Amino acid sequence: MKWISRFVALLTLVVALFAAVFTLPRFVGINPYIILSGSMEPKIETGSVVFINTKDKDVKENDIICFQIGEPGSEVTVTHRAIEINDGVITTKGDNNEMWDANPITKENVVGKYMTHVPKVGYLLAKINQKQKIALVIALLLANAVCFGIENLLDDDDEEDDADEKEDKA
Repeated sequence: MKWISRFVALLTLVVALFAAVFTLPRFVGINPYIILSGSMEPKIETGSVVFINTKDKDVKENDIICFQIGEPGSEVTVTHRAIEINDGVITTKGDNNEMWDANPITKENVVGKYMTHVPKVGYLLAKINQKQKIALVIALLLANAVCFGIENLLDDDDEEDDADEKEDKA
């Protein structure tokens, strides 16, 4: 039974660390975004999670930036490289794209600058919705509680058996 309890505890620790890596940076303005296309390959692969510093919007040529395009309420977030900056107008391009992006942006569109990325993890995060994440946390908490309870019950039985053996020897 102890190996099951240890496995559940380890799984809980892994999930907690995973959640912390993608949640805690938000408190200091670093937001994760999932890359859904190959426009930034090979630098950033499809399915990667990029971390964007939303407090750094000082865009220079060659910076990888995250920006929003589209109508308010239906914006799309894009991560591309700033190729040219003229009078506050930023021309962008995906590293893997032949052409520059059709519509230049302004500083108001910029979400922040790229810091780093984690490959492939976005595939997993994109498949798990909020309800599934909550269900996983609840299931892990329940599994830990059950394992703890069973382990304590079994330990109490072991202590009684040890006490009985000591009395028999005396």
